[in-house]
Order: sequence, then structure tokens, then C-alpha cells
Amino acid sequence: MLPRIIRTLLIIAILAAAAVLAFTLLRGQEGLVSTLSSVIHGQHAEEKLRALITPTRMHLLQAMLGFVMLAMMMAYRASDRIAASISSVWHDATALFRAAWRTAATGPGKWLLVLPAAVTFFAMLNIPVNFDEALTYFDFTTRGPLVSLTYYPYPNNHVLHSLLTNFSRYLPFPALVDMRVIPFLVTVLTNFLCLHLMTRLYGSRTAWVITAISSVLFFSLYYGYMSRGYHLISWWFLLCFYAAERIARGDAGDRHRTAFIIASIGGFFTVPSFLYPFLTLCLYMVLRRPASFVTVFRMGIRT
Repeated sequence: MLPRIIRTLLIIAILAAAAVLAFTLLRGQEGLVSTLSSVIHGQHAEEKLRALITPTRMHLLQAMLGFVMLAMMMAYRASDRIAASISSVWHDATALFRAAWRTAATGPGKWLLVLPAAVTFFAMLNIPVNFDEALTYFDFTTRGPLVSLTYYPYPNNHVLHSLLTNFSRYLPFPALVDMRVIPFLVTVLTNFLCLHLMTRLYGSRTAWVITAISSVLFFSLYYGYMSRGYHLISWWFLLCFYAAERIARGDAGDRHRTAFIIASIGGFFTVPSFLYPFLTLCLYMVLRRPASFVTVFRMGIRT
């Protein structure tokens, strides 16, 4: 069943990429700029898009579309292996969360996880809207996934978060709560998972101290409800850190290396400045265990 779904999705994606490529070849730069500006409806959107989509970048876009189509065709042929990998990742993820639940439920200070969740929940409902939240809402949330993925007028646009709000806005809550519900849920899950992963690395007592401190820091509480992408950065960094530590210790399996690669992709998809923690963790692995890092690097290239 899963391989059939993957093949269907790949066929749709290949046809979509082919349609976009054909459109850019037939309509050219002006046609693309005109179409995107009519979708975005932003102030001075056409001028910004024309400055962004230069003829050189237009050719680069066409080359990238051709490369993406070729990659998806290759993925179509390997759909059975891709389906097996997805099933394996799903199995590992569900097992991880079950184990995390047992760690939290049987721990000595489980109520410490409730305090930051209660504070961020109260703030989510009562703190007035922030300027960056309003900007995200009007520039991305209300304009659909295409705009969130393709329109980048500000250096700190948090692409993955903006994309998620395109869907959370349809929840049956006030608009501000719809914007903030994803940061709240991800922050609760991050604290929850932090306890379990730190227990695996450093033991129960140290894990509780780390989680108790990190969960009530200003950064964690503020961005635990604020509709920005920093909650996702914390989530991806936690996964990257755990995987990097296991790799550096030399006791990592393929699932840890895969987790590091996937979490790194998620971090970069959220905010490009994820480069800084990513390079820090890569340097740490190189210094601790160079051979293991080379293995991760090769897997990343294949991915």
C-alpha cells in the first residue's frame, strides 16, 4: 500500500514540476513574475519579484526543476526501498515516544513538565499579538502554502512554521490561537522528549536537571507560544544533538545517522541560520570521531 502511495505522489510531483518548467519556458521571466505577483498581492510585490527573479536565476530555476524531475524519476524506481525506510523511521519514532512517555510517567519530578506547559498555555491565550506574528499572518498565513514556500521578503522568514500556519489557521479557534497552537504543542513535545533523550545520554538525575532548567528559560517560555519558528529550531536541534552525541561516542546505528540528517534538513527548512548549530555539531563529531562523521556525510550526500 505504502509503495503505491509513494509512486502516486511522485507521479503528481513529476507532473507538477514538468508543468512549472513548461510554464517558465513558454512564458519566460515576465510571465512568471506576473503570475506570482497576482497570487501574492503584496505591496510592491511585482517590483520585488522582478528584482529577485533575474534572467540568470530564471535559468537556474529551470535547471533545478529538470534536476528535481530526474531525482523524482529515480525515486520512483526505488519506491519500494523508500517505503521500507519510511516504515522503519515511523516504527522507531513511535517506539521513541512510547519510551519517552514511560520515562516521564515514572520519573521523580514529572510535574516539572506541567509547569512550563501551563505557563505557555496561559500566555498563548492572554498575551497580545506580537509585531512579527502579525507580519507572519498577513504576509504568509493568509496567502497559502505557495507563498510561504516561494516568497522570502525578510531574512528571518521561518518557512516551515509559515507553512504549518497555512493549515492551523483553519482550526476552530480565534485567529491568534490558531497561529500559536503549533508552537505550544511542539514546545510541550520538545520538553517531553528532552527528558527521555537526556536520560539515555546522561542518566535520570542529570536529565531532570537539564529539562527542569531548559524548559523554564525565557527563550523556551516566550517562543513556546509566540507564532515564530524558534520552537521548531529547538525541536530539530534536540534531535540533532542526541544523534550527534551518539555518533561521537561511536555507538550510533543507521537510525541515529538518519535522524541527524532528517533533523538537519528540518532545521534548514525552518531557518537558514540553523547553519550555526549544525556546523557546531559537525565540528564536535569531527573532533571526537572523524570516521563516524565521514559515514554520516556520505549518507547525507546519498540522501
